[in-house]
Amino acid sequence: MDYTYRERHGEAIYRFKNGMRPSDFFHRNGRLELLGDAIGIRLRDVIGVDNMMWGSDYPHSESTFPQSRKILTEILAGVPDDEQAKIAAGNTARVYNFDVAGLTASPISRIVSEAAPS
Repeated sequence: MDYTYRERHGEAIYRFKNGMRPSDFFHRNGRLELLGDAIGIRLRDVIGVDNMMWGSDYPHSESTFPQSRKILTEILAGVPDDEQAKIAAGNTARVYNFDVAGLTASPISRIVSEAAPS
């Protein structure tokens, strides 16, 4: 897309503001779900780690279930821990505004902490 945008002005007539390219727009707004996609993981420098979210596609027939953990471990082998955390859960939590602390705390501990006097 960047090539066409840059080299073929007659075909790519819309121009982004501030010198942005189509790839900049994608990196700002696009997200990709990876489903056992080792090639996608290898291309994370092009895609952008912050744009990648792993999914199992459960309960569909093409799902990685019941081998999701095994497949995720295999495709993330050799990927730095901080990038693994983003791809496996962090980016999804950010995009959908999940309260990660609330999701990881048990219901009892939340009730106790909310009821405790300040």
